[in-house]
Parts: sequence; C-alpha cells; structure tokens
Amino acid sequence: AMSVPSLCCTYATYWTAGIAAHQAPELVEVLAVMPVVDMVCGLPITVSGLGVRETVFVGLLGPHLAQGNQGALVTSLLGFALTGVWGLVGGIWLALHRWRSRPVVVVEPTGV
Repeated sequence: AMSVPSLCCTYATYWTAGIAAHQAPELVEVLAVMPVVDMVCGLPITVSGLGVRETVFVGLLGPHLAQGNQGALVTSLLGFALTGVWGLVGGIWLALHRWRSRPVVVVEPTGV
C-alpha cells in the first residue's frame, strides 16, 4: 500500500527536476519512462544505476524535451540528486526522532 505513493513521489521528483531544468517534460512522458528506468537501474551493472539511468533517459525522453539529449541528461542527474537529498533529510529526521524518543533509564540509588 505504501509503494504506490512512494513511487509517485519519486516519479514526481524527476518530473519537477525537468521543470526546474527548464525542460518542461509532460508528466505522462515521465510516468511512461520511469518504470523502464527503474527496471534497468535495478540491474547490478553500476552503483545506483548511474550512467545506465542517464542513457535510458537520453534514449527515451531526449527526443521529447526542449534541449534534447542534454536536457534529458540534466533532468536525470538533477532528479537523482534530489532523491538523494530527500533521502538524507529523511535519514537525519529519523535519527533525531529516535534519539529524542529513546527510553529513559531511571537508576535508583542503592543504600551502600
């Protein structure tokens, strides 16, 4: 139940990365390309799919963007960076949350 909203957020990150790079990709184009990108990036070829992801973006999304292959490359790299930033923010939040809500141990003095 949580994987669909999570994937939608990830795909929206790449779509907004394209908008931020002034490529204005259509949401449907990004939604059509991303499952293929995820499938190819899941193969154990490179670390985190770097290089492979960009090749798939350039091949599938490049012809539909304003700056072509360069725009697809920038969109892919920016989307990957944004995903990493959000992961870092979430990791820091989780670490702080666990640190702040750790159980308090009460030590009672012994009568020595």
